[in-house]
Amino acid sequence: MGPARWTWIVGILVAPAMAASACGGSGGSGSAQGTSSSSGPAATAEDVNPTDRSQLQDGGVLRWPIDSYPANFNGNELDGTNASGAEVLGALMPSMFNFDAAAQPTVNSDYITSGVLTAQTPKEVVTYRINPKAIWYDGTPITEADFEAQWKALRGVDSAYKIASSNGYEKIESVAKGSDDREVVVTFAKPYVDWRGLFSFLYPASTNGSPSVFNDGWKGKPLTTAGPFKLGSIDLTAKTITLVRNEKWWGRPARLGQIIYRVIDPDAQIDSLANGEIDFMDVGPDVNKLKRAQTTAGVTLRRAGGPNFRHVTINGTSPILSDVTVRMAVAMSINRATIAKALLGP
Repeated sequence: MGPARWTWIVGILVAPAMAASACGGSGGSGSAQGTSSSSGPAATAEDVNPTDRSQLQDGGVLRWPIDSYPANFNGNELDGTNASGAEVLGALMPSMFNFDAAAQPTVNSDYITSGVLTAQTPKEVVTYRINPKAIWYDGTPITEADFEAQWKALRGVDSAYKIASSNGYEKIESVAKGSDDREVVVTFAKPYVDWRGLFSFLYPASTNGSPSVFNDGWKGKPLTTAGPFKLGSIDLTAKTITLVRNEKWWGRPARLGQIIYRVIDPDAQIDSLANGEIDFMDVGPDVNKLKRAQTTAGVTLRRAGGPNFRHVTINGTSPILSDVTVRMAVAMSINRATIAKALLGP
């Protein structure tokens, strides 16, 4: 799997987060060989063992635990927002930008050759240039029509679409074709600083153009995708989703041969790791899992920061909270240190 995907995966870990991985090959051998790492890594900001692609072997299987089977593989639909679904979709669906270890955005050139703010006055305009090789798995080119259909579905105007959020899309005034079908011109009615997060994941116009397909078409399994991997098989009895290399992929081929996602209860994942049934797990802020991982033979602990956060949303339209000074008083009265300790402390 390319660095673009791995960067995204690091981003979903709770900060400060820990992932535990079994040493030895990830070829599905069922063994976790290696030495114990009982002391854990040093408390540095990043400890993810970055490895150049050229140093990685070709092929192999990554056995990836997920907490639950995705209710909907349309991540923009109300029931499709769980993290397990996003982990699977990260290898299947287009994202316009990647983010490096310093959280700096870079264009994901597999899908767009450029994505820039081309005007700020009188209105904010962003122009995307789509990679001319980019196609959906059914052979349909990825074009401006896909961007436009996604905006129309997610802007919150048509209640037939059961959208998870209209955030950002509701600030767009128009999405139009530029010089050709591969150029997308997005004009904002109001400035939106997080515009790089839009259209990720991008879904085809065939999905976003129909409320029924948007709401229900991706239940059970993905429809047409456009990533370095494609859906290989689903086994509901074994609770596994297997992805294989996409032979139509136009970018650098994935190093991995397969990814097998297996639904395992979060509390049971440490046992599965110890038994060699999976290749890694997210320890997160669970101290008991951390202690167990530290004493499990063949396990290496890796730390990485993540952009996750907890927030308190205050309803400014409430009569009691309509006064900004009252809202400020509420915010200032929150003991953030206590909350942080409850979430991350022992």
